[in-house]
Amino acid sequence: MNCGKPVVLIVDDDEGICRLLSMLLKKGGYTPESRITGGSALERLREGGISLLLLDLHLPDMRGEEFVEKLAAEGLRFPYVVISGVNDVRIVVKLMQMGAMDFIAKDSQLMQLVVPVVNRCFRQLEQEIRLTEIESRFLQLTEHIESVFWISGLDMNPFIYVSPAYEKIWGRTVESVHRNPESWKQGLAGPDIPVLEAAITSLMTGTERVQNEFRVVRPDGEVRWVHSTAFALMNPAGRVERLTGFVHDITERKEIGLRILEAADRERRRVGAELHDDLCQRLAAVKLRCGLLERSLAMAGSEFTEMAGKLVAAVSDAAALSRSLAQGLAPVALDAEGLVASLGNLARIATKIFGVPVHFECSAEGLEVNSETANHIYRISQELISNAAKHAAPSRIDTRLYPQGDHLWLQVSNDGKPFPREAPSDKGSGMGMHLLRSRTQALGATLEFQPGKDAGSGSGTCAVCMMPKRLFTYEDKQPQAAGA
Repeated sequence: MNCGKPVVLIVDDDEGICRLLSMLLKKGGYTPESRITGGSALERLREGGISLLLLDLHLPDMRGEEFVEKLAAEGLRFPYVVISGVNDVRIVVKLMQMGAMDFIAKDSQLMQLVVPVVNRCFRQLEQEIRLTEIESRFLQLTEHIESVFWISGLDMNPFIYVSPAYEKIWGRTVESVHRNPESWKQGLAGPDIPVLEAAITSLMTGTERVQNEFRVVRPDGEVRWVHSTAFALMNPAGRVERLTGFVHDITERKEIGLRILEAADRERRRVGAELHDDLCQRLAAVKLRCGLLERSLAMAGSEFTEMAGKLVAAVSDAAALSRSLAQGLAPVALDAEGLVASLGNLARIATKIFGVPVHFECSAEGLEVNSETANHIYRISQELISNAAKHAAPSRIDTRLYPQGDHLWLQVSNDGKPFPREAPSDKGSGMGMHLLRSRTQALGATLEFQPGKDAGSGSGTCAVCMMPKRLFTYEDKQPQAAGA
């Protein structure tokens, strides 16, 4: 019995060497066995229980490389160390390439080297076993999660590992992205590609983590929204060595967000309609009666005539404000031909509501857009104007809609207090900012907040929404101004 000690099989036709090596290995804590021919060694290996081979290059019935080939042909995999008194470098190199763990020459160093070499081999084998277990657990984890986990070289080329979830989200095989590391971009919506390329560049230049949301267009045409978190892996010298990250499918969350937007829009229209059909009509009736009262008091020479006049003016202002609110909540001209007119009217309404001059200009001739897109653009502009008026204390707000390159740009700038740097992120921001992000993403657009100086003013903030040209048709023209 070997009492759990590793069994080392010595395959050598020199019985003296076999006895010497057996003695050394036994002292080293191993259980040695020996065979003097390749055939008998193969029979012993078929029985199992051998942990390591010490293999002579030249056996009576076969050469060392022939012995290894027979092992492979039978599917027997055993770690082995080559021992030989013949210094044939070519054969040694060949066996090392075939999987030998080490080589020991039969010379004066044999007795000193054999046990240390065997010890080192077993340490290496133990490490390989641990690594295999870790790899197995890693694969069990990554191959059963719904998110894509990936590891790549620099610039995401090549991919070292991509989890199976890639096939579910991208609709393409994992093998395809290994064959062509650029193929993952083929499934991206056009406007998202430059943003992701910029994120990769950011990782390569020292940013530890980047997050993005983008769309994946599957070969069958289905569009999936995903959230990506990517990391830069550094080597001990502090240089980026690899990239890694997770990609989560957030399509369901996005669809819920769009349904919330639709519900919010319906509620706005409902409230706007009630304001127009109920409150505005009631105020109109009150204004009429107050006017009659004012005239009656004037004819009677009453001292309350002036007060009645002020009451008429107050009711008139309230009616005008209610109409403006109703129009803002339920704009009647939001259709393919009415977006520009609606944005101009929004500028006038905002001027009345906030008491701040709001100016609008447009240089997109014959703008055509569907009602859903028009509604998103209107609400984005409305929210940006409202944020500026409420929080920036500006003396002026300017809104521009203009084409540039392959995009249509909506720009809302003010000369008030700068926008807080941390505010544009979703974390800790209000519902208004969350809805802004949802609307821009629904359009496939981007939203950025820039210092006012970048917008041509000395202070304040410029919000820029860049929308893909595919949503619109238009011609450039001289700006059409509207507003205060």
